[in-house]
Order: sequence, then C-alpha cells, then structure tokens
Amino acid sequence: MPNDELFSSPIELRGPLQSTRSPKDGEPKDAYAGKLFQWQQYRIQRRLEGEYQSQVFRLSELVGGNLSTPLKVSRVRIEGASNTRPGFLSRVVNPYLHDAAGLEQESTLETVLHKTKEITYALARTQLFKNIVPEIETPQSALAGIDEVDLVFRCEERGRLSLKSSTEVGNGDASASANVKFRNAFGGAEEVEGSVAYGMKTQHTYRLSLIAPLTGSMLTKGELTTYAIDNDYQAWASCKEAQKGIKAAVSVSTIRQVARCEAYGKL
Repeated sequence: MPNDELFSSPIELRGPLQSTRSPKDGEPKDAYAGKLFQWQQYRIQRRLEGEYQSQVFRLSELVGGNLSTPLKVSRVRIEGASNTRPGFLSRVVNPYLHDAAGLEQESTLETVLHKTKEITYALARTQLFKNIVPEIETPQSALAGIDEVDLVFRCEERGRLSLKSSTEVGNGDASASANVKFRNAFGGAEEVEGSVAYGMKTQHTYRLSLIAPLTGSMLTKGELTTYAIDNDYQAWASCKEAQKGIKAAVSVSTIRQVARCEAYGKL
C-alpha cells in the first residue's frame, strides 16, 4: 500500500524563467516592506562615505608626495571683508608672507601650506570673522609664473552692533542700564562701547570707551575711556558725590600672561 504521507506532501514546481536571485547585503526579502527605503539610504550613505574617505586618502598622498615642489604665493585675496580697511588687513597678513630674518628661502608647497595656516589663525585673532575658509587657486594675474598660486580667504564677518539692557530692583534701590557695543567701528578691529545707568542711589553713570589694536598681531591694544558717576548719599550722609575722569591703558598679551599699564586722570 502506498505511503499516505508521500502523496499528501505538496510538490513545489519551479518554472524555467523563475528568478533564483536571493537577497544580498541585507536587502529586505519583501520588496514592499517599509525597511526597503532605509536600506537604500544606508547603502547610498555608505557609498558616499567610502568615496569621501578614498578622496581624502588620495589627496593626502598627493600633497605628501609633493611637499618639496617649488611653489610661490602670487597674491593674497580676502573676500567678504567689506567693512574692514585693506590697510589693516595688510598689517595682519604681510608679516607671514616675508621672512622675519630677511633670509631668502626656497618657497615650496609645504611653506605655502604653513603660510595659509598662519594667516588663517591671524585673521581669526582679529575676532572680526565668524567663518574663514582658506583656498589655494590659480593666480588671476596674467604675469604670474607657472609655479605661483593665489591664497584666497573667504570670510564671513560678525555682526557689528550689539545692544543690552537690564533693570534691577531690591534692597531699597532700583536701577536701569543700557549698553551699546560697536565692533570694527572704523574698519580696523576697533571697539567702541558706551553704557549708561540710572538709579536711586547711583543717580546716573556714563561710560564711553575705545579699544583699538596697536599692532597687526593683535597682541598689543590701547584703550581710552571717559566716565562720569553721580552718587546720592543724602539718605544717611546728606551729601552727594560726583566723579569724572579719563583712563588710558595699554595691554600686551603673550601666550601665558597679559601685561597692562594704566593711567588715570580726574576732571
């Protein structure tokens, strides 16, 4: 007697043109599943990351193998600094384009890269820009040699004007104050700041200051401040106090410390 289990089991038949492809690389079996889109995005992202890493590796090999190639700086261009004087930018950039010792050295791709890095840091120290993108481009001048390039710094300037105000109430006193700060006032990284305050004990306070860099390195700054203060002590001393004066200061910053010299004068 034939086996009933043999005849009851279904027999799977495959046509000659049926696809025998199996999912690969984690592809979802169900083509209409919600994970199919995520899988495709993952593969695209992984491919882009792989291309980026390979390009970075090739670029590093290209630069590393040509550091000793002769290369000179034809011109430095700073774009996006519409509110900054060209003379001030020249004071910031020029010290890094010439050897301080006055010795003429062979300029190579390595020295150009070092100059680009140093100029970027020098522009950042001015605190005038919130974004600096350095690039090396083909020189625009028709008289430039084949071994010369232009250093281009694309900058985005910070906001120039800021305004703050505050009020305080307590301990038998009430006061209100306002502060205005104008950055890069004259196109040379100067800061003009003014403040005014009114209150019950301190009737009014005025202060106006100007801070300007004295060198292109931004390490030496000068400050000139004028102020006026009127205090009311009649509640317990039956008198008032008035102060007016001018303050001048020069500060020199180093890597580890700041030296400051101040002079006061009362009016």
